[in-house]
Amino acid sequence: MSRKEKGINPSLIAVMTGVEPPLDETPTVATLPGQAAFMISKRIKKIAPAYRANKQRLRCKQCGHAAVYDIGMTVFNGAGWIDVVENFNSDTDFDVKGKLIENAQFTGYIRCTACNGAGEWEFTSPLFSLGLMGRVKRAKSEPEAGFMLGRMQLYDGTTPQWVSEGEERFLERLRNDPSDSQLWNKLGNLYLKGGRPELAAAVFEHAIKVDASHVESHYSLADMLLQIGELELAAGHFRQTLVYARAYTRLDALKLRNFLADSLCKLMDIHRDTKE
Repeated sequence: MSRKEKGINPSLIAVMTGVEPPLDETPTVATLPGQAAFMISKRIKKIAPAYRANKQRLRCKQCGHAAVYDIGMTVFNGAGWIDVVENFNSDTDFDVKGKLIENAQFTGYIRCTACNGAGEWEFTSPLFSLGLMGRVKRAKSEPEAGFMLGRMQLYDGTTPQWVSEGEERFLERLRNDPSDSQLWNKLGNLYLKGGRPELAAAVFEHAIKVDASHVESHYSLADMLLQIGELELAAGHFRQTLVYARAYTRLDALKLRNFLADSLCKLMDIHRDTKE
């Protein structure tokens, strides 16, 4: 795998296309269906990240390779940690660092640069756990970007530590129901927040292919296209957001209104920019 090429789950391509990719080939952006992923990947630095970079050195437990990855925001389960502390037994419990990290979740979507795996990870530096402990202690008195107390929860109530675990749950359900546009949209949001906008774009585009009336996917794809300067394509999807809004029931009235208001504002901006 090229150092510049970030990993892609072969199962994503299989579920999107209905065809299993060759086992001896590593998926690339070029193998993703549609056009959006390629366009976004070429101008990916123009896409505003959901969270600031948080680069840490991790070792892949599948192949042993260590590299630096952006793990995104750290979300720490304070209640779970309190339970660990209250039930701590110094005679039998030795891995305090491990228990600390077990209560953390990370928003970054990462795959091993050597084997493309996305299983268990190990932080190579003991400084990470020390830093995490400090952030936990300061969380309420000194809030900081890139860290929050709480728990990330998926649509099914599960709380995966790594985004790739959540991805597998989405893909498992989509294998059984590939026409579920709402689930495709949620997967796209997972990728977008995980720092992989090119994957998000591919999935939003696919959600629209499955269901042309999916307002949220039109809006999200339009916003990404706008950021990379594809004004005409962005305008088209913003218009579709407006067209299908009347019959759209997957958002409450307030959220739908916000989508529509923002779409209108951005359409006006695009119109002004293209007229100048």
